[in-house]
Amino acid sequence: TASVFTLVYVPFLGSFVGLLLAEGGAVDFERWDDGVKGIITFILVTIASDIGGYAAGVLFGRHPMAPVISPKKSWEGAIAGGKTLEVRGINGRIRAARATGRDALVTATKHAEDDDPKDVEIKVVEHAGGVTICAIYPSRRSSRPNECRPGGGDHSMKDNDVTVDFEVRVPAGVNFEGSTVNGDVRGESLPGDAELTTVNGDVDATAEGLVHATTVNGSID
Repeated sequence: TASVFTLVYVPFLGSFVGLLLAEGGAVDFERWDDGVKGIITFILVTIASDIGGYAAGVLFGRHPMAPVISPKKSWEGAIAGGKTLEVRGINGRIRAARATGRDALVTATKHAEDDDPKDVEIKVVEHAGGVTICAIYPSRRSSRPNECRPGGGDHSMKDNDVTVDFEVRVPAGVNFEGSTVNGDVRGESLPGDAELTTVNGDVDATAEGLVHATTVNGSID
């Protein structure tokens, strides 16, 4: 089990520290032996590696791995031609356009005034028909959490002012479906079929394939 592994693994690693110090270990800097120097070198290399990884992620990365810390979360990947990229929101806009490369890219940005953005999860479900990405809000029913699944899911949302705006890039040959409740849905020069849906907001789309647009309180262009 994990507990047994932890009980064995941590002392096992600690034993190497003892081996490094076995030859002595004077406190005087000029008299430090190789064991002490090895431990210090290991610590410094670990710190430098963490700092370097963080700096590279900030400067060049497009995949935030800690959405609790970062208000943005991105997913990027390949989708086979003829499949569908589906984005499902509740509060917030969806903007989609043709990708310049072969991979799809979806970036979700959270905003809030009173509620905690980390309470809203961004879930990715890969399936036979493509990829579905959802903003999952806390459910009113603790015994039945909200879920993300192709074509929709169970959503019973309690009051929450977190908005999630999606920016989507759709690669050639891939269809797109975007739906939200409160917000505009827009698609520009989409490379396949498009289905855009909102309740309170405008819908505007152009695509190479068929376009199906729906809104209750808004306009369709």
